[in-house]
Amino acid sequence: MGNIFTDAVAATGSVGLCTLAQVKARIDLDHVGDDGRIQALIDAVLPKFCNRYGREFMPHSTAARTFSVAMRYVNLKSYDLRTASSVVLHPEATVPATLTANVDYALAPIGGDDITGTFTGIRLAEAVNLASEFATAFGGSAQMTITGAWGIWDDVTEVPADVRAAAIDTVLAWLDRPSSEIAGIDSGTPRDGAVGPDKTWDIPWSAHQVMKEYARGPVVG
Repeated sequence: MGNIFTDAVAATGSVGLCTLAQVKARIDLDHVGDDGRIQALIDAVLPKFCNRYGREFMPHSTAARTFSVAMRYVNLKSYDLRTASSVVLHPEATVPATLTANVDYALAPIGGDDITGTFTGIRLAEAVNLASEFATAFGGSAQMTITGAWGIWDDVTEVPADVRAAAIDTVLAWLDRPSSEIAGIDSGTPRDGAVGPDKTWDIPWSAHQVMKEYARGPVVG
């Protein structure tokens, strides 16, 4: 069973891993002719990095998310939890089980991720009963709903310098490609029809070397 995402409250800040001004400053560009394309590439970098490295870099949101529970460690997948206001086991039951922090469950890793400070899993105490009618009916997996604050950074000003530099490197690496080569980009110009290699979401090596330190789990390269 997949994750269920509900009641999200989006961030109000400027969402992105770098800014248009920062990209232009890197290459000393002062005209505005490419601004639209550069901004489109900046917007594409964030979901690319989140997907590639399995993190929820931004934005902040307040949401209830439901996860499958097959064992006493629950992996939060590609989500990053900052704080949990409610953890409910068997939310579909007539009487759901509201769990108590540091009694019934503990956020993992203890103290948060070394780099981001966020939590990527939950450990359930041995005394917590995972059995339910839902679990019996659906292959042994129960459900757990976590309501909390999610996402590592809220605003572009919170992005660390190394991640910002990696995002800029990626934008510049993509800038000279036809838009048709980059998923999610459509500049509406004749460049979109230019001949090029197959569509790709390549992250340049310099950026990948930085971002793999933030990755959830091992990455190739």
